[in-house]
Amino acid sequence: MNILWDFDGTLFDTYPAFTDIFYDILGGDISKEEIYSRLKVSMTHAARDFGLTERQIRDWRNRETIHPGETPPFAGVEEVLQFADLNVIMTHKPRKEVLEILEYYRWERYFVHIVAGDDGFPRKPDPASYRFLHDEYGLDLAICDVKSAVRWVRDHHAELGVHPNKIAVCGASAGGYITVSSHMFPEIIHSADKNEVGNDIIFLTYEGMEHGFFNYGRHENIYFEKTKREIEGYLREINLNFESA
Repeated sequence: MNILWDFDGTLFDTYPAFTDIFYDILGGDISKEEIYSRLKVSMTHAARDFGLTERQIRDWRNRETIHPGETPPFAGVEEVLQFADLNVIMTHKPRKEVLEILEYYRWERYFVHIVAGDDGFPRKPDPASYRFLHDEYGLDLAICDVKSAVRWVRDHHAELGVHPNKIAVCGASAGGYITVSSHMFPEIIHSADKNEVGNDIIFLTYEGMEHGFFNYGRHENIYFEKTKREIEGYLREINLNFESA
C-alpha cells in the first residue's frame, strides 16, 4: 500500500492556527467560521475575498510560520502511516517548515519522499509533481479506492435508489486529482468499472476557483483548457458520453 499525502489539513490540523492569525489581522470583524471556510480553499482565495491590503498580506507572511505544537496531527493518521508500505508527501509548503513539523512529532521516519514548495515543480493545477510521484512509486491506492466506491454504488444502485450510470464523483484540491485520475489511468481500470452504456459526465467549473482542480478563471485558463482537452479525449477513447459545461 503506497500512499500519497497532502500536508495542511490532511496530515496536520494547521487551519485552526491559520484562522486565528487571519482573525487577528482582520481585527475580529469576520467570524472564524467564515475565515476557516475561505482558507480551506486557499490563502489567496481568502485574501482576495476579504480584501486584504498589501500591508495585511505582509503581516500574514511574517506570521504564517507557526510553532509545530500548534499544528497537531489528525487522530488516526499515524496508524495509517504505520500500516502503509510507503508514504510520500506533495505540498506547496516550504521544505524547512514541513521538516520542522515532521521532526517535532518524530514522523519524518514514515516518509520516503517529500515534494515541497521549493523543489522547483510547477504549482497546482499543473500535474508534474503528482506524475513524478506516481511514476516513481506507483501511487494508485487512492485511485483504486475511488473506483471501488463507484463500483460498490453501481452494484447496489437498486437498494440505494440511484441510477447506475449517473454516479457523480467530485473533489477539491488533491481530491480533484484523485477524482479525475480514477478515470485517466487505463492500466488500473478494472473490467467491472466499464459499463456498456457509460456515465453521462458533466464538468462544471466556476470563475475564481483557483485552489481546486480546474483553476478556472486564473492563469488565462491555460491549465484548465489543457486538462479539459485531455479528459474529454480520454473519455471519448473509452466510449463514455459527456457534456462539457
